[in-house]
Amino acid sequence: MTSGVAGKQMYSLSHSQKRFWYTDKIYPGTGVGNVILESHLKERVDLHQFEQALNQTVMQNDALRLKVEERDGTLVQYVSDFEPVKLEVLHFSGKKELREWIRHEAGKPLPLERSILHSFTMAVVNESHIFVPKIHHSICDGWGLSLLLNQTYEHYSRLRKGQSLSDTPKPSYTDFIRSEEKYKDSARFRKNRDFWREKFATLPEPLELSPKRPALSDISSEVGRHYLNEEVYKRLLDFCAEHHFSPFRVLLSVWFIYFYRTTGKEDIVLGVLFHNRSSAAEKQTIGTYLSTTPLRLQVEGSFSLVDLIQSVEEEQNQIIRNQKYPLDLLMEDIRETHPTVQMSDLFRVLISYQSFEFSTQYVDQYEMSFTGSELDDLSIHFSDREHSGQLKVDINYRTNLFTENEIRRMFEGFLQLLTEALKNPTLTISKLNMLSHRERSMLKAFNATGVDYRQEATVLQLFEEQARRTPGRIAAVFKDTDVTYAELNQRADRLAALLAAEGVREGGIVGLLVQRSLDMLVCILAVWKAGGAYLPLDPGYPPERIQYILQDSGTDLLLAQSGQPDRISGYSGRMLKVDHLPSGHWEKAPCMEHSPSQLAYLIYTSGSTGNPKGVMIEHRSLHNFIRAMLDRIAFDESKTMLSLTTVSFDIFILENIVPLIAGMKVVIADEQAQVDPSLLADLITREQVDMLQITPSRLRLLLDHREHAVSISRLSEIMIGGEALTEQMLAQVQRLTQAKIYNMYGPTETTVWSAIADVTGCKKVTIGQPIHNTQIHILDDYGNRMAVGAVGEIGISGDGLARGYWNRPELTQQKFISCSWEEGEQESDLYRTRVYRTGDLGRISRDGELECLGRTDNQVKIRGFRVELGEIENTLRRMPQIKECAVICGEHQPGKPMLIAYFVPEGEGTVPDLRAYLAEHLPEYMIPGQYYALDSFPLTPNGKLDRNSLPSVGELEPLETSVYVAPMNEIEEKLVSAWQEVLGTSRIGIHDNFFELGGNSLLLIRLHEKLSGLFPGSALRVVDLFDQPTVSKIANFIKNANKKFCGAGMERILFPKEYFTEPGERNEELTFHFVLSDQDAAQLISRANQYGVQVEDIALSLYMYVICHITENPVVPIQLCSGQNSDIRQLELDLNTYGEIGELISSVGHAAGKEMQEGAYPLACLKRHAHTVDRPFVLPLFVAGEACPFTVRQHFEIILKFQPLAGGFRFDLYYQADKIRRSSAEHFFELYVQAMEIVLRPS
Repeated sequence: MTSGVAGKQMYSLSHSQKRFWYTDKIYPGTGVGNVILESHLKERVDLHQFEQALNQTVMQNDALRLKVEERDGTLVQYVSDFEPVKLEVLHFSGKKELREWIRHEAGKPLPLERSILHSFTMAVVNESHIFVPKIHHSICDGWGLSLLLNQTYEHYSRLRKGQSLSDTPKPSYTDFIRSEEKYKDSARFRKNRDFWREKFATLPEPLELSPKRPALSDISSEVGRHYLNEEVYKRLLDFCAEHHFSPFRVLLSVWFIYFYRTTGKEDIVLGVLFHNRSSAAEKQTIGTYLSTTPLRLQVEGSFSLVDLIQSVEEEQNQIIRNQKYPLDLLMEDIRETHPTVQMSDLFRVLISYQSFEFSTQYVDQYEMSFTGSELDDLSIHFSDREHSGQLKVDINYRTNLFTENEIRRMFEGFLQLLTEALKNPTLTISKLNMLSHRERSMLKAFNATGVDYRQEATVLQLFEEQARRTPGRIAAVFKDTDVTYAELNQRADRLAALLAAEGVREGGIVGLLVQRSLDMLVCILAVWKAGGAYLPLDPGYPPERIQYILQDSGTDLLLAQSGQPDRISGYSGRMLKVDHLPSGHWEKAPCMEHSPSQLAYLIYTSGSTGNPKGVMIEHRSLHNFIRAMLDRIAFDESKTMLSLTTVSFDIFILENIVPLIAGMKVVIADEQAQVDPSLLADLITREQVDMLQITPSRLRLLLDHREHAVSISRLSEIMIGGEALTEQMLAQVQRLTQAKIYNMYGPTETTVWSAIADVTGCKKVTIGQPIHNTQIHILDDYGNRMAVGAVGEIGISGDGLARGYWNRPELTQQKFISCSWEEGEQESDLYRTRVYRTGDLGRISRDGELECLGRTDNQVKIRGFRVELGEIENTLRRMPQIKECAVICGEHQPGKPMLIAYFVPEGEGTVPDLRAYLAEHLPEYMIPGQYYALDSFPLTPNGKLDRNSLPSVGELEPLETSVYVAPMNEIEEKLVSAWQEVLGTSRIGIHDNFFELGGNSLLLIRLHEKLSGLFPGSALRVVDLFDQPTVSKIANFIKNANKKFCGAGMERILFPKEYFTEPGERNEELTFHFVLSDQDAAQLISRANQYGVQVEDIALSLYMYVICHITENPVVPIQLCSGQNSDIRQLELDLNTYGEIGELISSVGHAAGKEMQEGAYPLACLKRHAHTVDRPFVLPLFVAGEACPFTVRQHFEIILKFQPLAGGFRFDLYYQADKIRRSSAEHFFELYVQAMEIVLRPS
C-alpha cells in the first residue's frame, strides 16, 4: 500500500478484482464487467427520500467509492471522498420498453480508470417503480448487490418513519484486500497452492459441447430462460430434505451426469462460483469476493445419483477449504508446464446458485439482467424462487457456438435427467433415461424407414426372374468376352448341379478363389443355386491369410481357376477348377427350396486380435439392401455399371449383384485397371460406363491426373464409400461432373451400406439417412440412445443385421447387443431390438442428417488429452497444399507418445505453414510433432489406405517443424521490437507463439498498449492478440485494418432529414417483422432458383432497392454480416446499371457471394469509425442468420435481418430510436414488404 491522489491510501487490487478488470480491458466496448439488477418495488416511493437513502449507503460502504488507476504498469485503487450520487429517473410506456432499455444499458460499458464504477436509475412504468442499480463487477458482486439494496431499503424505511440515519461506516472492503495480501505469505497459501497443483498436475479434456470453436474475440451471447415447474421443484426440495443435501449440490450433480452422458467423458471439470465470504464481517461487506473455482470430478456410470452427490459433496468440501487460492494464480501454475493453455482449456461451463434475500417489505420481485456478453461457452445460473414455487434457470450461451433451439434441447435433457434421477435415486446413472417424449419422437421419425418387400424371396430368385425377363440382354462383360442373362444363368445352373453332386447343401460354405473374370459371377450364382453360401477370397491375399480363413471357416470345397496352385498349404479340402469342369451331364440346377434365412455369404473382415473374423449375411438382409438401392439410386436397365472392387470386399455386391437384379450390364475391370488410373479411365470411357462405385483412395488415383479425371465427367451416378469422403474431394468431383454423387456408409456386419447421402449439390459431407428397414442410433457407452445433436457410437438395427460372427459367439454377443428403449409416452412402451455397435463415432444433426466423426478406437491419449485422429486429418485435408494425409500416434522416445502426420503434398508449403494452419483450428496438444511427405499412400486390396504400411519412425527423416524467420518489413520489425521489450527475449521470429515464449494475459495487455501507440489506426484489441499470437499474424491484421480504413473506408448514406429525430424528441423503439407463409416461401425459393441465387440474395437486393428509392441515390453501399460472427463485409453497387429487378438480384447474388469469400473487417475496426458522422447519414446493415447480437446492432442505424425458419422465412427491421423516428422506420419496412410482394407475384 502506498500514498497517492492527494494523500489517499493506495491499495492493490484483489485477485478477483484484477480478473474482472483485465477482462474488461480485453473486451472493450462490452458489458462483460457489469452487474445490473432490476428490483420491482411493491409501492411507489418518494424519489427524494430514496435518493437520500441510496447516498447514505454509498457513504457508508467504501467499496462503492473505489477508483482504479494504473501506475507504472501496475493497477492500484483508492477510496475516493464521498460525493452525492444522482438517482436518475426515467419514465417508460410499458414493460417491453423498460426491458429493451435495460438490455441496452446492461451492454454499455462503464468508464474504468479514475471513475465511479456505478450508476443508479429509478424506472417508472405507469404506477410502478423499479430500482435498477448498475455496478462494475470489480467493486461489487451479486451478494454485495443484495447488501446494497437491503441497506438502502432499510435507510428509506427509517426516513419514511421520520427517524435519523446513522453515519457509522459499514465493514470496509479494504480489510479484505489487506487479508489477501497477508494470505500470500501464509502457510495456508502454500498448502492451498499444493492442493491445486496436485489437482491439475494433469489437464482434463475440455468439454466439447459444440463442433464449432470460433475465435475468442466474439463473446456475443444470449440467455435462455427456463424454470423447474412446481412439481419437479417440490420433488427436489423433498429429496434434499430426506437426504440432507442442498438443492445446488443436487442440481450440480445432475449437470455432471448430463455432460457425462452427452460427451462420454468421465474426467469432467465445471467452473463453480463460490461467494468466498468466510467470516461474519465479510458476509456484511459490500465488495467483490466472488471466487470462480474449477470443480473436477471423476464420474463413473456405476454411480447412483446419491453416490454422485456424495462425491460432489466431498469435492466441494475440499474446494471450500482451498477456495482462497486465486484462479489466476492457478492458471500461472499450469502455464509453467503448458504455456499456451487458456481458461477455456480448463473449463467451458460455469454454474452458480443464487439465493439472495431482499427486503420483503419493499421488494416484490427482482431480476439479475443479462449483459449480452459471455466468456464461457455456457454459464448456467440457478435462482432460488422458493416463494413462487419455481426455480429459475438462466443459461447464458455464446451465439457463435449455440442456437436458441440447442440450448432449449439441452435444458430439456437436463430436466429429463433430473426428473428420472429423483424418481430413481439409487438407479445407476448410466441407466437413467434422458430422452424426453419429444426427443424420442424425433428419433422415431428419423428411423421411420419401414418399407414392404417380398421377404419370402431370396436374391437368387430375383436374379432368375430378371434372367427370364431379359434372356438375350448382355449381363456382364470382361475384356473381350461377354455373357447374356440366359447364358449366365445356364452356366450357373451347370456349376450348381456339379456342386450338388459334390455334396453342397443348405448352409454349406463354398470357398471362392478366382481372378477377376466372368467366373466370379457364375460361381456366386451357382453356390446360391446349390443352397450354399460363398466365401470370397482375394487371390492377392497373403497365403497365410487365405490359409487361416479356409481353416477357420471349415470349408471343404474351394472353387478356383487354372493357373492357380493345385494345393493350398494347410488346406485339406477339395478344389474345383471352374474353367475346366469335369465332363458329365451338369445342365440343370438341383431342385430345392430356398429360404430367405439361408446364408448368402460368409465374408472375412479385419479383426482386433490380428486375425480376420467371418461375418454371416443372410439372403433376407441382402434382399432388403438390394431393394433399398433400387429405390434410392437410379439403377436403370439401360445403364452400365463398372465392377471395380475386389470380391472379398462386401461392396462388390453393389457393383455386380444389384445391377444384375436391375437388368443392367456389368463391366468387370481386371486387376491392372484397379490400380492403374490410365487403364481405369480408358475402361470407363471405352465401355461408356454410367455408374461407378469407388473408394476415396482409389478415386484419388483418378483425380490426381487431369487427363484421367475427365473420364468421370460422363458418369450419371458416382457412389463413394468405404472411407471418409472429404469436403475437398467432394468439391473437386463436383467441378468435374454433373453426375449424381452419393456418399455411402455401412459396416460389413449390416450388409454393405446402411445409410446414403445425396451430396450432389452439398458443401458439407454427411452420410445422410438410413436405408429401408434400417434404424441408426447414437449410443453412449452403456447402450443408451442419445439425443439429436449428441456425439456417441453409431449403432445399427433392422433387416440388414448379420446373423453374427462365424464361430465367435462371445464376439457376437459383445458387438450385437439386445436393447430395449422407451418408445411411447408411457414407461411401459418399450422398443426392443438387436443393435450392432459399429465402433464409429457419429451424431444425428439438427437438420436430420447423420454425420460420421471417426472411430471410437481411433482415439489416443496425448499428455492426458483424448485426441480423435480423424479430426486432425480432416483439418489437414482442408489445406490446399495437402492432397491426402494420415495421422497416427507413435513414440519419439519409449513411453512418450507423439502425433505423427503423413501427407502427400500438392504445390508448395512448409511444415511451419502446416503447423500454423493447424494452430488456427486445433488446440496445441492436437498438433503433430513430426511430419513425413510421401509421394503416394499405400493401399489395401480393397482400395483403402493401408495404415500398417506407412513408414515407421526412423525409416524416413522427418521434415523440419520450426524455422526461425526474421522480420521482413517495417511493421514486423516494430512488432518484434515490442515483443522483445515486453517479453525480455532477444531472438523472436515472426512465426513464434507469444504464449510459448512466456507471455501471459498481463503481458499481453502491456503489449497491446505499446502496439496501440505504434499503430494508432489499426483498431487492434487485446483479444485480437489472443487470436493472432504471432508477429506474422498481427502484421497481417494491421495491414488489413489499414487497407480497409486508410483508403475508401466504410460509407454511410445520406437519408432524408425527416427520417431523424429532433433533440429531446420522445421516440419509441420497436422491431418490425413479418414471416412468409409456406406458399410464399416456396415461391421465393422458386424465384431464387430462377435467378440462380440464394434466397438471402433476393432479401438483400430488395433492401438495397428500397434504400435507393428513399435516398434517390443509385449508389448503395451495404454492410453485410453472416450472423455467425461479428465480422463485417461491405458491398457497394450502382443500381442505375440494372434495367430489371432480375438483373439486380442476379448481380447482387454474384457480388455478395464473392464478398463473403474475401477478407472481412472485425467489429473492433467499426467502433473507431461508426459514430463520427452527422445525423443525416445512415450506416445500414444486412444480417443473414439467426443471431444479431447487440454488440453488432449498436453500431448501425438501420438493420434488416433475414432468417430461414422451418418451412419459411422471417424478416426483422431494427432501428436506433435515438436517431431514427419510429414512423420513418415503419414506412421503410412497408416499402420493403411491398417490394417483396412484387417479386412474389406470378410471372
